[in-house]
Amino acid sequence: MANSGKALWSYSAPAALGAAIALFAVGVLVLVVVRRASGWPSEAAIDWVVLILLIISLAPVGLKLLDFLAERRAVLGSKWFNLDLSRMDLMRVSTAETEVIPANLGITGAVVSDTAPMDIMEALRKASRQPFVVVDIGDGDDWWVTRLLAFSAGAVRRLAPEAIVFIGRRENRPDQFLGWATPAVVLEAILQDREEYRARYEKAVVLAHHLAFFRGTELLPPGVSLHPDVLRYTGPPHNYEELGDAALEQIVMDQLAGHGGAEGQLEARPDRLTLARLNTLFAAVLVTESVDITWTAARQVAAVLAARAPFVALVRDGAFVSMIRCADAERAILAQLVSQARDRSDARN
Repeated sequence: MANSGKALWSYSAPAALGAAIALFAVGVLVLVVVRRASGWPSEAAIDWVVLILLIISLAPVGLKLLDFLAERRAVLGSKWFNLDLSRMDLMRVSTAETEVIPANLGITGAVVSDTAPMDIMEALRKASRQPFVVVDIGDGDDWWVTRLLAFSAGAVRRLAPEAIVFIGRRENRPDQFLGWATPAVVLEAILQDREEYRARYEKAVVLAHHLAFFRGTELLPPGVSLHPDVLRYTGPPHNYEELGDAALEQIVMDQLAGHGGAEGQLEARPDRLTLARLNTLFAAVLVTESVDITWTAARQVAAVLAARAPFVALVRDGAFVSMIRCADAERAILAQLVSQARDRSDARN
């Protein structure tokens, strides 16, 4: 039976032993077939091949042993080598600042054409400095789904940040880690939720392409005029042609909230990002793996090594603290082990 906690080997000790036996048996069978077919390995080398096969087969048992030692803050050592699983501090690995995006991109009420571009561009500019940003949904009144759609569209265009972290109040506790996803995943989940969101977004993409292609009206051929929906974004008060590629998210916001025309303004009745709405949109795609910084260092290391995503969240009793890139953590763990081995060697000398 699988264990509920994070582990290098998430099954029972008998399962690890059974897996080792099964791996060895399969390996021996393959070895026999290969030897009959090709004559490899030779009589002189077969003992070494079997020994290597045995060592590889014992991997599940070794992983289970490391889990056992890690849970007990163990130091595994000998005269020549010392492996201390309790000396790793993951907080030192998390060097990125926590950038919290202002609620609703800092825009209250419906989009105001002359200020909205500055607000969303500033939010995206700050967000692109860090590998992840935080969206705090609070009690469910702080964010609208339409604003998250516009932000994620801009993040996908800029290829930054890499992850959007969601936190909020849960079980009457603030700042609880709710999960994270890439901007592309967030954007696609919102577009799949409502057809009107996808229709407005796709229309905004087309309008932005027209605006960029003709540089507003600068490169229009003689006798050709832009569609009125494109002309809306040229010249005062918008001047979106001056934004370049960044015009996309501005037009997305305007189409969703401020310029629905006969189709209506979607933000007249805001689609609020409550905890229930968050689960409806993203339950299937949010990564919720986390490491509690109050755990023993060895348990934290085991959890990071077992993580399946490129990032893992650091929490304290469920409250979000930071994010670490698993590759960075793994390098730090390896560096720590190398340092321990070097210290041990220096001590002997």
